[in-house]
Amino acid sequence: MIYLVAVLATVCFGMALRASGIVTVAANVIATGRESAQCLRDPHLSDLDKEEFIQKAAVSLMRGFVSIVGRGAAAFISAGLVVFVFQAVGLVQASAVSQLLTTWQGIVLTTVVMSAAYMIKVRK
Repeated sequence: MIYLVAVLATVCFGMALRASGIVTVAANVIATGRESAQCLRDPHLSDLDKEEFIQKAAVSLMRGFVSIVGRGAAAFISAGLVVFVFQAVGLVQASAVSQLLTTWQGIVLTTVVMSAAYMIKVRK
């Protein structure tokens, strides 16, 4: 039962990450970083123009960071809710699931589950 709950929590975590749009936010952060680097390398821009662009980019990057952290925390909480529901019903102890997920077997299990979910998504 511990393995089943761990798999369900992993699936819930992955689905929550996907639903949150965290990949889009991360892609925007990466694009902002690239644009900032290009701006700094542009010899046609003045130092004031570069500074203005970089300041705006810094604010955008900080917003992206906070957004990613918040979305990641929400996904983590949703996975935790799965575990705590099963504990409330009396089917499993949350500490046992947590212990499993921190071992190498748990890491392999979550890697297999997330890889399988990715492969299923790619085939669609």
